[in-house]
Amino acid sequence: MTFVDRRVKLGGGCSTHTQGGRLPVGVCRLFLSFSATFYLSLKMAAVHLRIGDLVWGKLGRYPPWPGKIVSPPKDLKKPRGKKCHFVKFFGTEDHAWIKVEQLKPYHAHKEEMIKINKGKRFQQAVDAVEDYLKKAKGKEQVLEGCFDCYCNVE
Repeated sequence: MTFVDRRVKLGGGCSTHTQGGRLPVGVCRLFLSFSATFYLSLKMAAVHLRIGDLVWGKLGRYPPWPGKIVSPPKDLKKPRGKKCHFVKFFGTEDHAWIKVEQLKPYHAHKEEMIKINKGKRFQQAVDAVEDYLKKAKGKEQVLEGCFDCYCNVE
């Protein structure tokens, strides 16, 4: 079996593999193909994101992960430089400032991301997003029902 070095660099010097060690060539090519596609599609897409949007966030060597853009704590300052959003990730409760170039809209890329990552923790994170969406839809329907009645009439 042929092996390649894990320390491969892609676009802008982002490290795509963990440091040290070696990966089988087939695994590396698959990972590089996905990483390159993700990176290029981010560069080409001009998406305007805002607080409350569900996204796929790519942080360092980790795979894209589902999250939500939220307001940062008041004592946490935004990093200088590139435009970024504060993202809280589903399933892990981790949060981070993520560059806009490393974010994709959740719904538009859901099927693509689910095909790529089959891990248990990843699936739990996707399930958490789906639960969140069901709860949000339920609240929305309650509010819509309220607009149909006369309780908002002054």
